[in-house]
Amino acid sequence: MLYPTNKVTVSLGSIIDFQGEKISSLEVRAPRVRDQLLAQKEKDAADQDIVFFANLCGVDRGVIELLDLRDYERMQDAVKKFAPMAADGTPKKT
Repeated sequence: MLYPTNKVTVSLGSIIDFQGEKISSLEVRAPRVRDQLLAQKEKDAADQDIVFFANLCGVDRGVIELLDLRDYERMQDAVKKFAPMAADGTPKKT
C-alpha cells in the first residue's frame, strides 16, 4: 500500500491577516486518530471540522475560520490526499 507524503502545502487564493500575520499558504500534515478524537469533542459538526483542520495545520482555529470557502475546499482536498493509495496511484477502495 502506498501513501502520499506526510505534508501538503495549500496555497490560499486569499491572503489571511490573523493577529497581524499575513498567511498565504498553510501546511497540512497527515491526520492522526488523535486529531479526529480531539475534533469529536466539539458538539457542532462545523466546529469539529474547524478544530480538525486547525490541528492538522498547527494554527489557531481563528485562521481556519477566516478561510474563504474556496480555500476551505482546498484544505478538504488536501486531507483527502492522505488516503491510502492503490499501486496505480488512485485512492484505495475499502
